[in-house]
Formats: sequence, C-alpha cells, structure tokens
Amino acid sequence: MKICSSPRVKAIRYRNSREPGILKYTMSLSLSTYVIEPDITVVTLAGKMTLGRDGSFEAIVSTLVAERARKVVFDLSELGYIDSAGIGQLIHSVTSLHKAGGSCRVAGTKGLVRSVFHITRVDTVIAFTDTLAEACASLSA
Repeated sequence: MKICSSPRVKAIRYRNSREPGILKYTMSLSLSTYVIEPDITVVTLAGKMTLGRDGSFEAIVSTLVAERARKVVFDLSELGYIDSAGIGQLIHSVTSLHKAGGSCRVAGTKGLVRSVFHITRVDTVIAFTDTLAEACASLSA
C-alpha cells in the first residue's frame, strides 16, 4: 500500500480588505493513509471537506477497494468542517467498502463535525468511535 498525502491550499481575498494584494491562505483538505496492525488501514482527513475538491478522497477509497482493504478507519480528529457534499462522499465511501466485503469505522469526530453527523443522523448508520484506538480495537474484535 502506498502512503499518500495530498495537501491542498487555496488563496482567498480578505472580504473587508481594501488592499487588493492581501490574500489569506486556507487549508481545504489534507489526506494521508497508513497501515497499522497487519490489516487495518487508517485514512486521516484534516482541514475542510467541502464541495469542489480535487477528488483525491474518492481516489484513495477506490484504491483501497481495489487493493481489497477489509478494515478501514476514517480518522476525522483533525477535520474542522464538513458540508453536505463531504457527508455524501463519506457515505458513498463507506458503502463502497461494505459492498466490497470490508468494514470501517469513523473515529475522532468533535465539535461542529460531530454535531453535523448527529443532526443529519449519519451517526446512526455509520459506526462512530471517539478515538482511533477504539476504532482499531472494534475492528480487531
């Protein structure tokens, strides 16, 4: 399995700035994958998961499905924001893994991200854990 990292930074203008050259840089989404234990793959998402990204999340999940990864943890502990498109992509990814015979957990959600999953009731459909260690333990059992 390849270790993949995909930081994506974009520049936006300060809304209240009178100087045209002032830019603010924001991290859109950063992804990395690694394997722990012999058979658990962790996909870490950091930053913001929103509409209009470059498709790297879907590419990573497609690769995992093609490589027959059976136990996957999506670590969202560093994810600060997710919109409806991001939720849809996460649900699609979980569904793809389950159809391929795998199982997965979502770990580390907090703050606004946790609230969004609770309000949309996604947390009743996908298995969520508080920490990465709990997610790995539940997949190992």
